Amino acid sequence: MLLTYSLLVSAALGFSGPYDDILRYRPQSYLRIARRFSPSAEYRPMLNPRITLEFTATPYAETEGYAEPLVVMGHAHLQYFLYIQHRPGGLRLVSQYEEAKVTYDVDGPQNAPLRIRLAYSPEQRQMTVEVNGRQAIVQPVPTLVTAPAEVAIGRDPSLAYVTARTFTGRIQVLKKIVEE
Repeated sequence: MLLTYSLLVSAALGFSGPYDDILRYRPQSYLRIARRFSPSAEYRPMLNPRITLEFTATPYAETEGYAEPLVVMGHAHLQYFLYIQHRPGGLRLVSQYEEAKVTYDVDGPQNAPLRIRLAYSPEQRQMTVEVNGRQAIVQPVPTLVTAPAEVAIGRDPSLAYVTARTFTGRIQVLKKIVEE
């Protein structure tokens, strides 16, 4: 029994390595494999889907440097993060794709409500973030593989540990569109 269990675990771990490389270097092949195991459209990954998110985030005051997730989407190497980092005198929005980061400082009290609009354009391959009606961040995102269910607002289900697991303040989702 123990031998069977260890063989299954070894096989699963051995498969995840090549699977991650397929995602990074051959996303079309990854999609073909993943779609076979995703009977529900909500969990079926898409390559460079059009995404529009609108929400209001009201953070609570936290210690300097504390990072809270606003939006996390994607798989393994191709994940996208939008998060708040608390700083003296305000907040910093951080948009992160792979190792590239773009920041925007939001001045004012740390607990002021922020109306955020995030949009991914598959034609331009870029993520645009507006804060309170003003363009704050534009970041190139050349390859985004995600399913509608994997677009997480206010929580970080990833294993990257970029932020805390959940947003400590309040979030009200106004719009969430993920389409091919």
